[in-house]
Amino acid sequence: MIRVFTCAAAVVLAAGCLSEVDLEGLPSVDGYQDWTQTVSEGDVPPHGDDTRVIYANEVALSYTGAGEYPLGTAIVKEIIDQDGDLSYIAYMRRIDFEPDGGRLEGDYKDRIGGWLFTRSDDADSEEVQGVTCWSECHVQAPFAGTFFNYGALLEPEL
Repeated sequence: MIRVFTCAAAVVLAAGCLSEVDLEGLPSVDGYQDWTQTVSEGDVPPHGDDTRVIYANEVALSYTGAGEYPLGTAIVKEIIDQDGDLSYIAYMRRIDFEPDGGRLEGDYKDRIGGWLFTRSDDADSEEVQGVTCWSECHVQAPFAGTFFNYGALLEPEL
């Protein structure tokens, strides 16, 4: 019982220490619900058995499936629980500088930019640094830090 309380207290304290990220100069996510989207469902750690509505900006859609995503890519993921309620929103941005309160992640972050992972409780809440998004999940993603080739979401013109 003491161990469970200690772990829970550590999680609460860590969450309280997350720094707010300065969004100045970052790819905007305003109006993201109008972007191209895809839906992923099922039990996927660390999200659990939920629905993820994932939105990709125009820059992300230009990805060819090879190499790194272009700088300026923004991906927004709404995590929806089994009751249909929003759990939180996760953001990924491919940039070449570290904003105040944030840090870049990725294999080539020091040379060609990296991913900034942030999250918020909802679209009106402040974004805070995503603590383990890269190290515990996206490091193994097959498409340069993402699990989808967002460039393939566009339907070919006939």
